[in-house]
Amino acid sequence: MERREYIFLSGTAFCTVSGCLDGSGLSTEDEPDEDDSENEREPDEDDSENEREPDEDDSSDTEGPTIHDFTLSGKTFEPGDSMKIDVEVADETDIERIYFRFEHENGGGAVFDAYRDFSPAVDDGTHTISYQWPENTPGGTYEITSISTRDSIGNFGSQTDSFSIDKRTIEIESKMSDTEAPIIHNFTLSGRKFEPGDSMKIDVDVTDETDIERIYFRFEHKDGGGAVFDAYRDFSPAVDDGTHTISYQWPENTSGGAYEITSISTRDSIGNFGSQTDSFSIDKRTIEIESETVDTEAPIVHDFTLSGRKFEPGDSMKIDVEVTDKTDIERIYFRFEHEDGGGAVFDAYRDFSPAVDDGTHTISYQWPENTPGGTYEITSISTRDSIGNFRSQTDSFSIDKRTIEIET
Repeated sequence: MERREYIFLSGTAFCTVSGCLDGSGLSTEDEPDEDDSENEREPDEDDSENEREPDEDDSSDTEGPTIHDFTLSGKTFEPGDSMKIDVEVADETDIERIYFRFEHENGGGAVFDAYRDFSPAVDDGTHTISYQWPENTPGGTYEITSISTRDSIGNFGSQTDSFSIDKRTIEIESKMSDTEAPIIHNFTLSGRKFEPGDSMKIDVDVTDETDIERIYFRFEHKDGGGAVFDAYRDFSPAVDDGTHTISYQWPENTSGGAYEITSISTRDSIGNFGSQTDSFSIDKRTIEIESETVDTEAPIVHDFTLSGRKFEPGDSMKIDVEVTDKTDIERIYFRFEHEDGGGAVFDAYRDFSPAVDDGTHTISYQWPENTPGGTYEITSISTRDSIGNFRSQTDSFSIDKRTIEIET
């Protein structure tokens, strides 16, 4: 069968090394995040009026937008109320995102994100975020625990501590007071030994003051390697107290050996999140996978060669990477960051589907037209195989080898 290799190019800041999630619930990275779209809103004004032409000196901008002040439309709200945040913000280039996070003073893990994305990015000025408090918001005192901005280059700025706690505090008046995550009282696995391809069931006895929206278990090989296997269940709509079952199928390429449940967590529809891993013994959290495949090591990058050491915005760059693995290679990833900081990151990586054998593989990358000039360092070099074994090898190579120049 012909092998096809696919190249994915990333020219946008804030790309991440995302895990692969298949229908069985296999994830090769972190637990999937909550869907921010619940709090996302369509701008209620015509952002196209704010379209701007790039300034001549945009290429030297390595600072995130600065918030000079903000004003809330009130200090006391009820669930379902609308809230506006007028934000006075400026940047050398433009403003692409303004973001505020609210958290209950009693904790619980629930976070409420009020933010606005601008497309196209906008100029300096006072911009308004509109947010509606969910109907199930617990009553109590909330603090703005994160205030951040981003421009179209990717420069990120955090300014939470620039404003007093009093200015960052509001009150939600509600009879609802649930700030605790669902509690898992017990769980039962359908077996203690499995083979690759086997189905597994986890019966979970769980309760909550409000409801249960997610139950999550993470399995990791005791010998390490970075591969994680996530068995979880999302409920829509959220469910009541009871015993709920997670069904999971072990992937065909699962390595043999002992696996430990390293994370057990729950979440309700309010967003209260809780981890209960240590509530159960290691023996109860351990299973065995019987398989002849025993690969718990990620691919190794032996060397890499850049097609140059100096580039201009818009230039193409190639990275030839010599890499080997016991199984195969699914991803090779390089991250570039400006030595002056600013938060902008430029990710050059390649995903292979199907995964490939040992050899020299090439990443092709085009530097964005708005890349700021200056010195860039490769701050992350990582690999992953199809099992999910992950490795970071940044420190295996000298800073000199990992440094390039962008000339503008």
